[in-house]
Amino acid sequence: MSSGGLSAGYGIDRVVALPCDPYRLLIFWEVTSEGVGRAKDSLGELAASAELTLRVSDDAGVARDVAVSDWIGQRSVDGLKPGGRYFAAVGWFVADCF
Repeated sequence: MSSGGLSAGYGIDRVVALPCDPYRLLIFWEVTSEGVGRAKDSLGELAASAELTLRVSDDAGVARDVAVSDWIGQRSVDGLKPGGRYFAAVGWFVADCF
């Protein structure tokens, strides 16, 4: 049995969204250095101006973007419609594209 605390990361690119109540999601994410490298390589010269972004969208395609600064983090997203289906992703926002 480990006596240490929780790991800062698990080495897996992932996003997890958990409902807290009908109006709020708690979103956890981890982007590995390999994932960041692949994404920046695919952006080419645009990588220099790309901003790491958490996107929460509903099944109608309405999105809410939140700039994030850490590859591993969590964020509470409030003001959601009860009963709605929501999707979360972390990616690079650049030149008005996610």
